[in-house]
Amino acid sequence: MLNELGVFDFLKKKKEPLLAVFSTAVPEADAIAALPDFARKFLHTVQNYSIQFYRDIHSHDSGGFPAVKEEFFYLLYFVFEHRIQCDRAPNAAESLLKQMHVLLTDAMSGTDRAFRAEVFWSVYRERAAAYVSEHGAPLSREKLLSVFTAHLLARLHDWPKLIAYHSAAVAGEALAELEGGFAGG
Repeated sequence: MLNELGVFDFLKKKKEPLLAVFSTAVPEADAIAALPDFARKFLHTVQNYSIQFYRDIHSHDSGGFPAVKEEFFYLLYFVFEHRIQCDRAPNAAESLLKQMHVLLTDAMSGTDRAFRAEVFWSVYRERAAAYVSEHGAPLSREKLLSVFTAHLLARLHDWPKLIAYHSAAVAGEALAELEGGFAGG
């Protein structure tokens, strides 16, 4: 058994899902206080999985990277938004989502002068509608990955085989980091 693990793997602490800070056991005030750190970690996660996707497809063409990064953002933000809306009272959910929206918009505006918030969030609403059309109350990771892959294929039409092969795997890992284990199908 020890031979199957890396030398220090047994010392690693299991990572807590990013969304754990918003569990139903966390009071609203604590959830609000956690937003700035969560927003930073959220954007870091989006960046990391976008880079991982690019490495997995062995692409040296950086032209599609912004599209990949946006699609990862839209996928993960949809799951975040859905979880908050399902787990929190409507007023509390609305407050958390508004504050998160501001934090993310400010962060993205601060790192990219070309960022156009109105256009970005308009596209997000389109993506959210596509994700919602495929789901009931419990989200199906398989359906999320299917919609995610379809959007990547539409935006990066030159790489369909690479995208189809790698998008579900990398997006599944990103969702696992955000949510932790997944009971749904």
